Amino acid sequence: MVKGLQAQDGAWYYFDQATGAMAHGNAWVPEWNKWAHFDEVTGRYTGDASQPSPAPNPEPSQPDSGNNNGGVYYKNCAAVRAAGKAPLYRGQPGYRPELDRDNDGIACE
Repeated sequence: MVKGLQAQDGAWYYFDQATGAMAHGNAWVPEWNKWAHFDEVTGRYTGDASQPSPAPNPEPSQPDSGNNNGGVYYKNCAAVRAAGKAPLYRGQPGYRPELDRDNDGIACE
């Protein structure tokens, strides 16, 4: 299964680190440490994307403890999954080391 950032025929594509699903629309690309936009049909990288707004009805925000969590706080991985945001990658809103048990930059895998 292909995972992560891949170049093919002069274009970039991104495949989810956990499921291998091809990205379409806006996606966080850990290798680039930024949000990118991928064509809705072909999945081909089309340019940078702005950071999407937080998930609807996330757990109540907590003070930022310096983890750069984007002001989004999830009590635990069950809350991340319920919000449809799993897995979370380092740098994404809501990511914090306490949710990343193996410290590989991917929380709630």
